[in-house]
Amino acid sequence: MASTNTVPTTAQTSGAQHGAGLGKKIKGSVDVIHGAGEVLRGNAESAADAFGDAITGKSRPVAETQPATDNVAQKGAREVEGGLDAARGRK
Repeated sequence: MASTNTVPTTAQTSGAQHGAGLGKKIKGSVDVIHGAGEVLRGNAESAADAFGDAITGKSRPVAETQPATDNVAQKGAREVEGGLDAARGRK
């Protein structure tokens, strides 16, 4: 069997680049959805903590309860921003 070595044409290379760009945009869109879920989760956890403390009459310093839940929400917000950049082709 003879082996043939072909050089990719511009159209083939362009198509591969377009496909890679589309993949990044899709991943960016998924990151936006995931990040939005993380923001919701972080905010919901914070609200649940505050509600539970109000019911039980506990008074915790804000610094004790907020960092963990705020961290989740902040990471989610950064993921949304990065995902939007990727979906728009900026990343």
